[in-house]
This record gives sequence, structure tokens and C-alpha cells, in this order.
Amino acid sequence: MLKWIKHLDRLLRGEITSLPALRNRGLEVPILGIAVMIDLLGVAYGLCMGLFAVTGSGSGAAMQIPASMIKVPALFLLTLQRMAIASEMAGVGVIAEPQVATPDVPPDQSQSAPMKESASPEFKGHSPLERLGGQLISGKVKSVFRIWLVVFALVGAQMGWVLRPFIGAPGQAFTWLRPKQSNFFIAVASDLAHLVGGDSTGR
Repeated sequence: MLKWIKHLDRLLRGEITSLPALRNRGLEVPILGIAVMIDLLGVAYGLCMGLFAVTGSGSGAAMQIPASMIKVPALFLLTLQRMAIASEMAGVGVIAEPQVATPDVPPDQSQSAPMKESASPEFKGHSPLERLGGQLISGKVKSVFRIWLVVFALVGAQMGWVLRPFIGAPGQAFTWLRPKQSNFFIAVASDLAHLVGGDSTGR
């Protein structure tokens, strides 16, 4: 367990994904350990969210605590699963070997080009993502990665809407899942319309 915590700490600090580490050892990430740590941290975060239900401003339903402890890690894992399936169906490998282009070599010939040191002058001014492995990643790879992050956030938002409630609503009885109605995006637009219109009661 302590080893997994250290790996997670190194991953969050960027030590595992630093350019020297990637060149020398590759991406050394214990998938099982990281998954377990994500689940445990999700359970802890769900505990904090669920505790709101038993405060003076909450719904008073103690069952909201175990419900949130289950649903928070489920939210992350289900969102990740959906994104992995969608990426596979679309033929998009976010973690696949990127197409790179060195400053003086065309993109289609750069795979066989020798690795250049990321500290060389031609790589200055580029982010670590652009200088991965000492080469310049093509703009298409960066665009796909950024789009993937945006879609992940949107899918996660909708999945959170499906798994609601996470903290419970005062005056409402506890329920594991709310009835399916509308979706996250329509609900946000509706609440914004009420806010702009001066209706403090909302939906």
C-alpha cells in the first residue's frame, strides 16, 4: 500500500512522466496500484460529501454517506470506461505512440530520425507535451489529446447527473438514484435561465 502511495505521489508530481524518466525507463505506472488508490481516495471524498447530509443544512439521511462513498469512485471508473470504449470504437489511441516531427525532418520520416536532446536550441519554447521524447509532437496528436480531455469532462458531467444525488437535497427523502429526467446540459441551461431571470427558487 505504501508503495502505491509513493507511485501516486510521483505521478502527481510529474516525476514518472518527466522526459528523462520516459526516455530511460518508459512509463512505469502500476496500473492495479493506481486503480486501487483512486478507488480509496474516491471513497474518502465520497465520505466527505455524504457527511453533509447529516449536518444541520443537509437532508438528515445517514444513508447518503455510504451511497456517496460508492458513487464517487464509480463516477470516475464508469466515465473512464465509457471514454475507453468510445476511443476504441473511433480508432483513437490517446496513449498510442504519437506521430512526431523533428525541426528538420518531415513528419513521415521523423520516426526513424535519431532522438534529439530536449534541451537543444530548436526545442526551446515548447511545452513538455510538445517535446515528448526529445521530438516535436505533431499538432494533430495535441489536438486529439485536448479534445479527449474536453469530452472526458463532458461525459463525466453527464455520468454525474445519472448517478445523482451525491450530497442529498434538504427536504427530500433519501434515494440511491434520482428519476431519469432531462440531462446535465439542459439542467444547467435551465438553472442559468432562472438565475438570469431572477427566479431564486430554481427548478
